[in-house]
Amino acid sequence: MMYGRQFQCKLESPSHTVISYNFTQVIWYVISVMVATEEEMIAADIPPDQRDYCAHHLIDFYKCKREKMPWVASCKDKLHTYRHCEEEE
Repeated sequence: MMYGRQFQCKLESPSHTVISYNFTQVIWYVISVMVATEEEMIAADIPPDQRDYCAHHLIDFYKCKREKMPWVASCKDKLHTYRHCEEEE
């Protein structure tokens, strides 16, 4: 166990970084990080009110929707990932 040291590790979501600062107990902080750039969000026609830390998931959903049209139901996993990210924020 590391005492008095700070370290970072990535979780399964690229938009969250966990920092643990350990003295005698473990304290966890979750910091949101923007993954999608402004240019990517504009190119994907993301509405301004949805340009947040979960926008990269919405871009994936929009891309899947365009590729799989008219079988949009096959993109439900991407939509679920986006909605889950929105709930966490």
